Amino acid sequence: MAYYKSGKKVISRDNIFGGSGRLVYADNGTAEPTDISDILDIATSPYALETGWNDFGGTEGGATLSRSYEMNEISVDQVAGVFDKEVTDWTMSVQTELAETTLENIQIAWVGSSAITTVTGVPSGYPVERKLGLGAPTCLPERMIALIVDKKEDCAAGESRVRAHVFWIAQIDGAESAQPYVKGDKTVVPVTFNILPDPSKDEGEEFGIILDQANA
Repeated sequence: MAYYKSGKKVISRDNIFGGSGRLVYADNGTAEPTDISDILDIATSPYALETGWNDFGGTEGGATLSRSYEMNEISVDQVAGVFDKEVTDWTMSVQTELAETTLENIQIAWVGSSAITTVTGVPSGYPVERKLGLGAPTCLPERMIALIVDKKEDCAAGESRVRAHVFWIAQIDGAESAQPYVKGDKTVVPVTFNILPDPSKDEGEEFGIILDQANA
């Protein structure tokens, strides 16, 4: 009797990678990237960001990209069971904890005032002080965000590759963002960005794109 084997294998070990990423955001009005060099200044080493892009800096627990959908069940009286389903909503999000609690990061995470100002009247000889206002805004800012991750180094070619997940419209989620101050532990600011679809984009790119440098 002949027996079969599945032929299971790894297509390429270069496709298996992970680790921490570089989470960045773009100011309003920044041109949307069409390739990775629109985000990273490839003329510098290590790569600086192109104009309009900013670093969130260090994170805790990595960054998690999530994508899900909801479905509507279709049934009729004559059939004892659901006989079809249709997709009704897609949702995407990016979640992390910001370890660098700068005023700029708190401003984004807690929807602070649109301007961080320098305090006047500080006595001479003392450090400069800056001020961020926290109010009750009814409109949430929108910005582009991108998660850039290092792929496995191609040791044979002596080259490294990156992948960039780019999302057109990111809006801070309304979930509680607690900033604990605990003895012996660092303070982090949890953030979740809801990714909204851009109806002006071509079908298939409404939420964003993935730019991937391929290994040879």
